[in-house]
Amino acid sequence: MDVEDLRRRMEAHIRAVKEKARSIPKVAVEEILFSGTVVAVDGGLYFERLHGFDILGVRACAVKFCYEDGSLVSISHHPSKKPPISWEVFEGVGDSDQHLLKSLKRLQCELSCVLEIADSDCFILLDGSLFPLPSDIPSKSSPFWKDYERVASLFNKLHELKTAGVVKDSRASHFGNDALLCHFALMPKERTSEFAYAPSVPLCKKQGWAFYMKCSDMDLPFRVECLEECSRWASLLYFLSFSKTVGYPFPLLEAHNCAHISEKERISLGMEKIRRLGPGFLF
Repeated sequence: MDVEDLRRRMEAHIRAVKEKARSIPKVAVEEILFSGTVVAVDGGLYFERLHGFDILGVRACAVKFCYEDGSLVSISHHPSKKPPISWEVFEGVGDSDQHLLKSLKRLQCELSCVLEIADSDCFILLDGSLFPLPSDIPSKSSPFWKDYERVASLFNKLHELKTAGVVKDSRASHFGNDALLCHFALMPKERTSEFAYAPSVPLCKKQGWAFYMKCSDMDLPFRVECLEECSRWASLLYFLSFSKTVGYPFPLLEAHNCAHISEKERISLGMEKIRRLGPGFLF
């Protein structure tokens, strides 16, 4: 296939996607001047395989934004703007269990962190799904089943509060290729109509709703998962959009920046491993 043939095929594919996008039902998002409190949380993770054991480090930061009549009054960080990393050591984690280990430990850290400062008056934003993903669910015979039970319990507590999950790079396929279709279907300040979201998740009691919304022509749509009041959540998330170019809720961006383990930190942690353990422990 030459370059010209590839170009024609790509153009045909985009035309087909745009045509399909016209069939997606759309809803206008109402603008608001918000008064209240928003708490957003995100986590960072460090994982390293060494000779004979694995090291896992996680941290989470919850940020609280307080607004009055559409103006930001205060920002606070929990437990701090750059939280310490919590470390654990594991022996002989198999390749197939690595994802479970990392995902469940990160979720425990994030959900516990936000529950420490959230209350029934807050609007809580999670960076990711409102439910455990299928890939996060081990078998009951797995050594990580107890970790999953703790994660499910934390999700159930959040489901009793005003909580929504925001998924930036969704791989879901309710409409087809959701992210691409919604990019062409939606204008800024529009969302899709909500659809039932009822994942089969052990130990989680609630079922929810999901929709896609777009806040900027310069950014992709994101998926929102909530338990009720979809229109209210859409208005709040549009209000919280960082800018007309980024198009993503600023509290979640701030939580990500605080919790993320930077490359500089990773290099420093690697040098500390060598200093304490010696290079013989590294693969």
